Amino acid sequence: MSPITTVGEYLSRIAFQLLRYANDLTFLLCLVVLLLVIARYLTDRFNVNPFGRVPFYLRRPTDGWFYHLKHSQLYFAAKKAFGFDPIWLLMGAGVVLVYLMLPSLIGPIIGMLQAISTTLSHFGAGRVRAGIAALVGTVLLTCIYSLLLMMLVMVVNFFFGILARPAQRAGTFIYPLINLPLSRFDPSGRFFPIFFILLSFVLQLLASFIAERFF
Repeated sequence: MSPITTVGEYLSRIAFQLLRYANDLTFLLCLVVLLLVIARYLTDRFNVNPFGRVPFYLRRPTDGWFYHLKHSQLYFAAKKAFGFDPIWLLMGAGVVLVYLMLPSLIGPIIGMLQAISTTLSHFGAGRVRAGIAALVGTVLLTCIYSLLLMMLVMVVNFFFGILARPAQRAGTFIYPLINLPLSRFDPSGRFFPIFFILLSFVLQLLASFIAERFF
């Protein structure tokens, strides 16, 4: 067996294992986030000393999230709209957001591994024409999945205030791409979030089309 084919099969097995345990991994990570939020709520609700060893370590992972939300435009807008402190409502929405977005993070990784695996398998088996087509598809998918991952990092940073440096780098690349067409139709930028979501949906459709066309 060709070494190229061996590497391709190895990557395929990794992609299969990620796909197999993706749901379990998503559930586990969201459960951890939910438990940390609940622990913080209970310590605040029952006035537990936050400087005790156990409360301190339970609250510490969520300190950044709460600080970011408390000083975000989303928090002030929600507080004005609802008429009460919406911090726990926003944190609950954040947990749901994590649950919805994690598959979007794992999916591109699996897709890239499968694309590279297929490309290597074609070249390893001597199918040069099919290998070239798969290579072109892999390059195109790399561009699309990279954009999707950068957009996901920006959303996570906006909501939780984490991954600040990667989000800043992603913004310097994505914002010019979005602002160029958006400035013609929406100079005020009011519909930027809707356009952001629409672009993500279009990129996912384009990735599906490329996967079917080149593989």
